[in-house]
Amino acid sequence: MVEGLLPVGWDLRLMARLRKGFYVAGFLTILAAVPCGWLLARRGLVHVKKIDRAARSIATGSDLMRRVPVR
Repeated sequence: MVEGLLPVGWDLRLMARLRKGFYVAGFLTILAAVPCGWLLARRGLVHVKKIDRAARSIATGSDLMRRVPVR
C-alpha cells in the first residue's frame, strides 16, 4: 500500500457505519419523542377538557350559572 492512500472500500465502510448510526439515532429520537409528545398533548388538553365540561353543563341546562374561568 502506498503511503498516504486509503484502502479501496474505506468510504463504503464509513458510509455504512454512518448510516447505521443515523438509523439508531433516529429510532432513539422517535422512542423519546412519542412519550414526550403524549405528555405535552395531555397537559395542554387539561384546559380544553375544563372548557368542554363547563360548556356541556351549560348546554344541558343543569347549571346555567356556570362560567368558564378566564385567565
